[in-house]
Amino acid sequence: MKIQRSGDLPSLEPAGTEAPARKRSEATATEGDSVSLSGVSLGLAQASAAGSAFDPAKVEAVKAAMANGTFKVDTGKVADALLASVADLLGRRTQ
Repeated sequence: MKIQRSGDLPSLEPAGTEAPARKRSEATATEGDSVSLSGVSLGLAQASAAGSAFDPAKVEAVKAAMANGTFKVDTGKVADALLASVADLLGRRTQ
């Protein structure tokens, strides 16, 4: 079986046609167009702007602990987070 480079792959679109998504993305905005974000989207944007939640040093420490068998899961913390998540989904908040 020969593995082709991505540049060698045939186009999935018939010649002379353009995908609808591509047409929409190239459309120009008119003066009356507007965009509004939901509260969740705004919260995510603010959290993203505040800084990254990704800590590469912590990830490497967890990987090393898992590799050498010293990684311990705090089951109480996991259970509390799971119950809080379910309560949130059901519309109740627990403290």
